[in-house]
Amino acid sequence: MIIYIKPRSLFPTLHSDTIFGALLSSMKYIYPEKFQDTLLRFKRGDAPFLVSSAFPFMDLDGEKIKLLPKPLMKPERQDLEAAKNIRKVRYVEEIIFKEWAQKGERAISSKMGEYQLKDGILLQGDHDVDFKFDASTVPRNTINRITNTSENIFYSSGVSMEGLGLFFLVKFMEDSYEDIVKGLMRYLEDRGFGGDISIGKGQFTHEVSDEEMLPDTGNYFVTLSRYIPRSEEILAMGNKMWYEIGSKRGRGSDGILRKKVNFFQEGSTFKTLPHEIYGQVVQSASEAVEYGLAYPVGLE
Repeated sequence: MIIYIKPRSLFPTLHSDTIFGALLSSMKYIYPEKFQDTLLRFKRGDAPFLVSSAFPFMDLDGEKIKLLPKPLMKPERQDLEAAKNIRKVRYVEEIIFKEWAQKGERAISSKMGEYQLKDGILLQGDHDVDFKFDASTVPRNTINRITNTSENIFYSSGVSMEGLGLFFLVKFMEDSYEDIVKGLMRYLEDRGFGGDISIGKGQFTHEVSDEEMLPDTGNYFVTLSRYIPRSEEILAMGNKMWYEIGSKRGRGSDGILRKKVNFFQEGSTFKTLPHEIYGQVVQSASEAVEYGLAYPVGLE
């Protein structure tokens, strides 16, 4: 399943852990009888579905052009100018992603002149595109209800988009969850994504598509989600991995800092193991978990 989102306001960055958290939090309210069992299944490695992070798409003449993270693959010898151009790339058009996955980085860098690179997005050269994709911050403050004065000025961040939307992928291990996820998305469309919905941030419309998904088999896989591996997975992969590492440390609604969590970032590549599910959901606080299951796309 592919879920397309059209933001209607400043929008939070939607990594896989954020999407998972929003879906599970919504489940508490509209499917309370499913919530505890679903959460336990994710914790013990029996996930009923997987989610990717959200990536941009463009709607060109009624066709949705999906953009995916640049695959991080084994370095290949190439000239300095080609390597410099590749470093500028953040997202690539789906058709370029597939060629990159099959033929490697040099196959793409050798014909950069046939593509167009704009704001870190690599596209085919025949697209007539006009878009804007920026991180934004909005100043905010709190009101002292006793003195009726403003204080504690801070900033709320998000992404503003023109000519772009977002999409993410959902793979179901259990078909009964398909209707549940659709119901959760309808609820989230009414509510909004993120913690600043009271100021109008995170509002969106969405549509669901059952179009063909990316392949999930191959000698290697690239993850489209944040991935927190189990120790035995790292040992089995050996040095057959190319990656970037990120970390996060959230704060709960009670103000207490959660456990710091490290993860492999989207686009990281790994040797395939005989697994259906990679990664784990880890406890970051007494009442909080961090989603770290890989969303694998197969590579040759």
